[in-house]
Amino acid sequence: MFFLTRAKITVPVEPKYLDPSKDLNNVVLDILRKTFEGTVVENIGLVIAVLESKIGEIGRITMKKPVVYFDAETELLIFKPIRDEIVEGEILDVSQTAVYVNLGCLDAFCPLNQLSTERFRFNAREKKLRGVRSKVQISKGDWLRGRIIRFEYRVPVELQPIRRGTEFLPSQEVRPKSELRIILRGKDRGLGLLKVLVETEKEVLKLVE
Repeated sequence: MFFLTRAKITVPVEPKYLDPSKDLNNVVLDILRKTFEGTVVENIGLVIAVLESKIGEIGRITMKKPVVYFDAETELLIFKPIRDEIVEGEILDVSQTAVYVNLGCLDAFCPLNQLSTERFRFNAREKKLRGVRSKVQISKGDWLRGRIIRFEYRVPVELQPIRRGTEFLPSQEVRPKSELRIILRGKDRGLGLLKVLVETEKEVLKLVE
């Protein structure tokens, strides 16, 4: 789930940052951290940290923009989900249809039909779910063990300009940044609410003894 990966990235550096008294590698590293840390890159994952970078000796200048382009070899710490991976996290929110689980650096969600075969009643005031048969309550702060069954990268979407007669609508950003959507399943054997799994383990050990 957490990986160290190396990548080559072309970094545009504005003239105001080209200070002879500063190490250009540190300047580029600072730009990379401000640009990529905390963002989702499609097919790579969530960039948690840019650990280091080393640029080539010669930059490139084009006629289009007044910047210098440097090729940088970087080392990134990334979070990348793997299908069927088992994860654990704290439940941050509960709704009528799903629970939302924190995986440390981002959130996933587990639909109720993937959490249990049991029916639940939702208490909107207390934001809790209660099993109709088992009476088990699910609330914020509980821990869930689940399996990643699906994930998808949601890249930025921009609506193109529209002209309707004399009316002109400019382009609009529907989704301004990339997102990583993770869906969990928690109703297989060994998965689910940790407090329920602990109680089940105790009952099994009593029978064995």
